[in-house]
Amino acid sequence: MEVDKKSWSRWPAYSAACRQDVQRLLRDGTRLTALQANPKTGPGPREGSWCWKLERLAGEQTGREAVACANATLGLTAALMALDLPPGAEVATTAFTFSATAAAILHADVQPVFYDVDPDRMTLDAANLAPATRAVLSVDLFGCPPRAGTWDLPHVQDACQAVGSEGAGPKAPGDLVVWSFNGKKNVPAGEGGLLLARNPDLAQRPRLWLSHAENFGTDWVGINGHLNELSACVAYHGLKAVKARNKIRQRRAALLNYLLKDVEQIRVFPDPEDHAFYAYPLILHAGVNRGRLVRALTKLGVQSQPGYIIPPLHEYRAFRNCRRAPLPVTEELSRATLLLLPVQVVS
Repeated sequence: MEVDKKSWSRWPAYSAACRQDVQRLLRDGTRLTALQANPKTGPGPREGSWCWKLERLAGEQTGREAVACANATLGLTAALMALDLPPGAEVATTAFTFSATAAAILHADVQPVFYDVDPDRMTLDAANLAPATRAVLSVDLFGCPPRAGTWDLPHVQDACQAVGSEGAGPKAPGDLVVWSFNGKKNVPAGEGGLLLARNPDLAQRPRLWLSHAENFGTDWVGINGHLNELSACVAYHGLKAVKARNKIRQRRAALLNYLLKDVEQIRVFPDPEDHAFYAYPLILHAGVNRGRLVRALTKLGVQSQPGYIIPPLHEYRAFRNCRRAPLPVTEELSRATLLLLPVQVVS
């Protein structure tokens, strides 16, 4: 099966070796499924498979136990299940994120409670949580990890947009960290995810649940959530190059910050050093017509997006019964954010 070389050339993360490996994989159908049950250790990727290679590479880069999964939503759900929280326990999260974050909490049979975000980093602030909170699901929005420091509660870190940053890897504050490989993420592989745990014991329950746990003698029912070999192969090669690609994004973001720092109508992101820049966010001041600005940028050939989550999650019908604290910063960011899309940052 031939791979369109023009389409591959749009992704500088992927080398000729990746193209060759994908072609070889597609010719050899016996390697398209990596999962193999080991009676001593339970399920896991077959040694030498692309899932196995991907998990080993991620473990070497982060110092954590890695579990590949079909997508990051399943990874977030599995991470929450690993905490073994009682049904209905309160999990603090942000409403300024993609819906999968809150959906994963509900799928894990616990309850999301929305809290406001830090106005500078747009990430969850651990200092403002209620005493009833049993765990935290933070979000590395646009590729910015949460502030470093001690999180006194069990902490799942949604780092789907921050793959390759130190704060979503070796320096991650989360007990469990989840990456995404879908869409236009920093390591795009069509679809897929990865869960990173502080130790093998914390990774065991997610690995079982994602691999039909009931087949291995557990009291709870698992799912088919392991990663396919084709996505694992592409993600492996992308992950090898992600730090170099992120450095390009950071340099371009620093240049944009310099060029835009004196423009009174916008606020730029203050610190690009450990930011993966899944997208480059701008905060528009009151009085700026966001739609008109997007149209003007489009005419100039600049790809942009008016906002990110409009409205924030607490206004979604699916989450209308979820509790929330006052969210003035979240609501303002939803109205005022403009994103420059990744192609503008890396090309």
